[in-house]
Amino acid sequence: MRNYRKLIAALLLISICMAKSNAQVLEAEVSVLFEVGSHVITQKADSTLRDFFGELKHEGEKYTIDGRDYIRGEIDRIEIIAHTDAVGKLQYNEILSRHRTESVGAWMVNHHMDTSICILSWKGEIDSLVSNASAPQRKLNRRAQVKVFVNAYITKRMNLIEGMVLDSNEAGIDAQIVIRGKRFLDSTYTDSSGYFSLNAPDTTVYAIDVFAKGYVYSSKMFKNDHRRDVVLSFKPIPLQRGVKFQLHRFYFVGNQAVLLRSSEPELVRLMRFMAINPTTVISIEGHINYPNNPRVSTESKQYDLSVRRAKMVYDYLVEHKINPARMTSEGFGNWHMVFPNARTEDLQRKNRRVEIRIVEQ
Repeated sequence: MRNYRKLIAALLLISICMAKSNAQVLEAEVSVLFEVGSHVITQKADSTLRDFFGELKHEGEKYTIDGRDYIRGEIDRIEIIAHTDAVGKLQYNEILSRHRTESVGAWMVNHHMDTSICILSWKGEIDSLVSNASAPQRKLNRRAQVKVFVNAYITKRMNLIEGMVLDSNEAGIDAQIVIRGKRFLDSTYTDSSGYFSLNAPDTTVYAIDVFAKGYVYSSKMFKNDHRRDVVLSFKPIPLQRGVKFQLHRFYFVGNQAVLLRSSEPELVRLMRFMAINPTTVISIEGHINYPNNPRVSTESKQYDLSVRRAKMVYDYLVEHKINPARMTSEGFGNWHMVFPNARTEDLQRKNRRVEIRIVEQ
């Protein structure tokens, strides 16, 4: 049963993709009282301990502590701290409190509980709960506290994300919606009106992609925030011969046909676009950053770099089962820079790009 619960807890954590961080939280605590000068577990203390441990939550259960939502993991530790009243000598009370701690530990052993995670401590008459002035008060100080700390996963709120995918006539488009974050991935489809909705963990930056047959794919970045509604709208560009679009957030290391790591998801989007539009033929066109210079020749290393950048995209698609007959690749050197006089790194990075031109729909 214990292993079964572990499996269920693990599946729950993975399926909701909500775990933010692992924390150790105090799930529950209880005090059991002792008779004067005794460390024996009374019948009432026995009943208290049975109820306490029997009501602890199981792994995978959800609960709220101090306004925060958690998913319960394994028990991290159990602290047992015993005390006495102030009657008797200090050394005697310290020993008595130690025996009370050990009595609770022995009770756990007798009830087949794991004591390897227990931390035992004893305070004697130090740290009294209340004053020792009266008999009722001294009774409250003759106690052992049991505190259960668990590993818990702090969860994030789920926020509704919705939007529309429409054509130029405001009619709905049948499209697939893919949303991805650092540790989150989900997808859905539009309805007949072009409307879509899904839920995603709060306070995270996401990319949302729209794929529809007969259209250029669209992509947007946004931050999910429960304090405001997230409503997105898309109007994809219809596929026609000659239509050209740039691979967004798709940048290369300077003077190399090597992608920046942050650019890799764009290759996945392009591959999905080609799979959804199985008859589309494209030209993959590479460009370099070489500002404030004349047009490079086709024999130059700069031109060769633009060719290799386009070929890198071509090779990726072929490796992922896209028919090579549907694609060509070519380079254009610095002939069509977006910013011919680029001075900043940001503008120069935008010159280092790959564009897709529709040859056949």
